[in-house]
Amino acid sequence: MKQLLRALSDTLIEPSRGPRRLAALKQSFGDELNEAALRRVAVSHRYGILYNRIQKNANSSLIAWFHRIEHGTTKSIIKSRRDMLHLDRVAPGQVAKIATYRRLIVIRNPYSRVLSAFLEKFRYDHIIAAHGRFERTPEGFGAFLDWVQNGGLTRNPHWDLQTKQIALPLSAYTDVIRFETLAQDMTRFIASIGNDALTEASTGMFNQGRRHATGADTRQAEY
Repeated sequence: MKQLLRALSDTLIEPSRGPRRLAALKQSFGDELNEAALRRVAVSHRYGILYNRIQKNANSSLIAWFHRIEHGTTKSIIKSRRDMLHLDRVAPGQVAKIATYRRLIVIRNPYSRVLSAFLEKFRYDHIIAAHGRFERTPEGFGAFLDWVQNGGLTRNPHWDLQTKQIALPLSAYTDVIRFETLAQDMTRFIASIGNDALTEASTGMFNQGRRHATGADTRQAEY
């Protein structure tokens, strides 16, 4: 029922709100907006944080964390993502305030990212059916990279360019976190906000193994 109401609301409201929202976003954030990536920027009004999600950059861990700090509960990744307010759905009148929020993004070494996408995704039958079979070996990875170079790059956002999922120029983010030092960087980020409730809600969120961890960072030499 909630999803039906949301869909009906979008149908009725979005045609009038869309252009006004985009104009307000450009006025507050600048003209260099990547409009296609606005749906990847989650908004926390409670703590004044914008989080630009990028697939394969600890996306699942950060989605779970974001939902927990904003809603006080832990849900599946898909449900957490659906519950989030994103920039492509904010009310135009809220944009000026939102533009003052901290802007968080996680970036990753592109070599380990594409390897991680390969090791994770080619375990699944639906990925193999859509893109072909590549053995999860160094030789199979080489064949995959040849395929990527010859037209496969844009076939899946998990191995496509990170820049396509970044909504603002990188210099516009207040907090650029490295995937390779995620736990330390996120601990510092959370501490820097200086909110006890946020610190408590975040406890333990970055101490455990990531849901889709593939060990790509330590396997680059092998592959």
